[in-house]
Amino acid sequence: MRSIIKKFIQFPFYANMILMVFLCAGLLSMSLMKKSFFPERTSRIIYVTVYYPGASPVEMEEGITSRIEE
Repeated sequence: MRSIIKKFIQFPFYANMILMVFLCAGLLSMSLMKKSFFPERTSRIIYVTVYYPGASPVEMEEGITSRIEE
């Protein structure tokens, strides 16, 4: 590791070239990346959480859950 650092200190041109290669690769990959404001995802699962304090399970089933499922 120290020998690599020594070489970069002696020849800073190579360190700058490696930096430029990484920078160009990053810019190229960023420009080729698929972008969209609203990503297109298909989901088959939907999670719904409903809170109804004080309700019995029957009231939850008849009053809320049945209507949400419909």
